[in-house]
Amino acid sequence: MRLSTLLLALGIAGAAAAAPLYEWRLDGEHVTDDGSVTAVSGSVSGAVNGETRVATAGFGALVFDGVQNSLRMAGVTIEGPALSVETWVLATSVEGSAGIAATYDGYDGFALTRVRDRFAFSVGTSTRGVVAQATSREPLLADEWYYVVGTFDGSLARIFVNGQEFGRSEEATDASAGVADMDLVIGGSPGGEDGRPLRGLVHELNIYDHAGSPGEMRGRMSSKRVTLPAPPPEVFGPYMEIAGPFVEFVSRSTARITWHTDEPMTSIVEAGPDAAHMRTYSDAAMTTEHAVLVSEVAADRMHAFRIKGDAGDGENRVTEAFEFDSTFNYASHVRATVAEAFGEAQDEAEIALAERVVRAAPAAAGYCLVLGAGRGALAYELSRKTDMQVIVVDSDPGRVVAARLALDDAGVYGDGVSVVRAEYDDLPFGPYFANIVVSAVVGDGPAAPSAREVYRVLRPYGGLAYVGGPRASRADVSSWLAEAGM
Repeated sequence: MRLSTLLLALGIAGAAAAAPLYEWRLDGEHVTDDGSVTAVSGSVSGAVNGETRVATAGFGALVFDGVQNSLRMAGVTIEGPALSVETWVLATSVEGSAGIAATYDGYDGFALTRVRDRFAFSVGTSTRGVVAQATSREPLLADEWYYVVGTFDGSLARIFVNGQEFGRSEEATDASAGVADMDLVIGGSPGGEDGRPLRGLVHELNIYDHAGSPGEMRGRMSSKRVTLPAPPPEVFGPYMEIAGPFVEFVSRSTARITWHTDEPMTSIVEAGPDAAHMRTYSDAAMTTEHAVLVSEVAADRMHAFRIKGDAGDGENRVTEAFEFDSTFNYASHVRATVAEAFGEAQDEAEIALAERVVRAAPAAAGYCLVLGAGRGALAYELSRKTDMQVIVVDSDPGRVVAARLALDDAGVYGDGVSVVRAEYDDLPFGPYFANIVVSAVVGDGPAAPSAREVYRVLRPYGGLAYVGGPRASRADVSSWLAEAGM
């Protein structure tokens, strides 16, 4: 593997440097295959969430893929108002933002981050969400190693890059650098919401109980000649090219991911809402048309995923990272139903009507408007046998209440079926919203819809209006349409 060599001869050490409160060296000696990380000093060890990969060339570094892994240390305590946070970091991307190391919980603690092509160091204040932040004024380059130090002296936060001060904050007398028993996350942030996970490598992280000086930093830099590894291509590219991917939600908790490759290979997807919940889904069949089901999709969350494949040579090719948002999962909920619901003889006509509508329906999903509550059996059967959102309209308050109670007892009311009171000639819906409109009667009766209103709310080009029931004649329907001038 190619080595990136950084020659550190930027200064001469002055006085002997103080020992760090905490020191973690993320190399093959201190990071095990199962993700356990042993501290060099400070007696707080940690564990990698997600895949553990150490680039072992030179002095070594832990690889963060920006998708599924981060490193968490529990029980970090910083008592004084001052501190320094020191790291060797390489970022493979300068887009967006990413957490490098943080204990910030919304009030107390610190956060060392990459904000686009700048490093930033923040310290929490007494006002939730407000920080004292120092941002480096010089841009950083992707795929280059940097020695970065954030300091806080009780009032000012500063950021140093390769031993030189590149930015400082406004004075903040109410800032709190830390408290007892904090979680430290390397390669992300404690809450997971402030920026994306880091794409890159970290060689070590040290925390000191004082604000370090430039001379002290240059001394530590010049005390060794550092050879650090290059980003591994199997993680950071060049990436495998695919057609796609495409994400389709097939249930409330399952997504199907499909893609095409030019040559046959296996199908592997790593996916999850955060680093702690990434899972691997695979299919060993060799194919060019790939489809993998991803389960345990969390509701209303961004999910990261990447695709891998082995073309038969034992080497997994990998794509760049992708995302999907389960907020846009419109698959129906699993509806709890009651076996004995609507099993009486007087329900048979509505059940039979539902069967005819289902057979005639141009689609099994969308919106179905039922005009006339009846006993509720029609709406129940349509909800049970399709993925339609069923809306029942009735003008009579008593029938509305009775239908709501019956559908609630059947386990579908509020989850697939709703009942509203409205007049049939003034429906409270916008135009073209309904895929299907169902009414058992035309003309006079408990559900005598206006043909003009049915036409207004019915979807054009594929909508279905099923009116009149089995006893309605062609003449009845023609007369009904003629009354509306249609």
